[in-house]
Amino acid sequence: MRHARYWLSLLLASLPLGQAATAAPAGTLDPTFNGGGILTVGFDRGGGNSDKGRAMVRLPDGRILLAGEVKFSASTTGIGLTRRMPDGAIDNSFGILGKVSYLPTGITNVTVADVALRQDGYISVAGTALVDGDPNTRLLVCTFTQNGDISTFGAEGEPAGCRMLKLSNDGPSAATGLVYDTASNIVVSGFVQSGGIKRGALLKFYPYGELNGNFGVGGIRVPFEGLEETSFEAVALAPDNNLVAVGAGQSGAIDRDFLIVRVNRTTGGLDTNFNDSGFRGINFVPGESDPDTANAVHVYADGSMVVAGTLRAPQASQNAGIVRLLANGQTDTTFNAPLGTVSFS
Repeated sequence: MRHARYWLSLLLASLPLGQAATAAPAGTLDPTFNGGGILTVGFDRGGGNSDKGRAMVRLPDGRILLAGEVKFSASTTGIGLTRRMPDGAIDNSFGILGKVSYLPTGITNVTVADVALRQDGYISVAGTALVDGDPNTRLLVCTFTQNGDISTFGAEGEPAGCRMLKLSNDGPSAATGLVYDTASNIVVSGFVQSGGIKRGALLKFYPYGELNGNFGVGGIRVPFEGLEETSFEAVALAPDNNLVAVGAGQSGAIDRDFLIVRVNRTTGGLDTNFNDSGFRGINFVPGESDPDTANAVHVYADGSMVVAGTLRAPQASQNAGIVRLLANGQTDTTFNAPLGTVSFS
């Protein structure tokens, strides 16, 4: 039987110092968590037990929420959520025995990319969906209540608790990340491909599921002026409530490098206080044309940020890269001075 054994081992490495009282040496498994630092979570819905954990978030009280994919059959995958107490014990206030599995109506396969927690405890999951008869994925966002029930989020004609959007007639659409803003609106990062060209997209939903028409065009911001082929992999909220999206971009001086974009929270317009253009490309290897992709971003209280992702060397080996930027988009040269970047295998 194969379950998602790495779900909580990843989590333990992310806990703040002092969160768990343990005499174990730093970097070793925490014996106060489930007795040995590892917890296996399986849903056993009949699909061969190959469930996968994809994203996690910690609640303010230390409980742990994990989101991923659950096999309903050999060819059908849905959404899986599990919530655990800080020591790994089942949170019986969530779903059944701390677990929720959901296959939205009309969908054959779901891929989960991210999970976010609203201030009142509501949960949103973003990813992609496949529908019978259509080879191209659709962007999917689903919302659950604090106890794991499907919420009233959504729109008529779409699966309960979800928004499922097809942004292109000849290519895939996908959600790759999401974040709640201070008004509980949901902002989703992703991409849409049309005519063989991939473009990064940001979407903004009201808490009840309707697209916010003040943002971009009809709630969708794509394409971005000054950028050609792009994709977004993650989105974060800045201290001024504007939005930071990261991924990969190509345009003139930017050649499939790390792409960082900051946009106005209300309109989705590029924030020209950031690098004068609203976007910044980071090339770790000058003159190298292989694609690099930013996969994650953390924004600090002063507006500076750390962006991490993958680098592709000429021989197709894959490395990791990190860059730290100031709030104005310039490289923070005090980070791995004087470069502002660091790369490693």
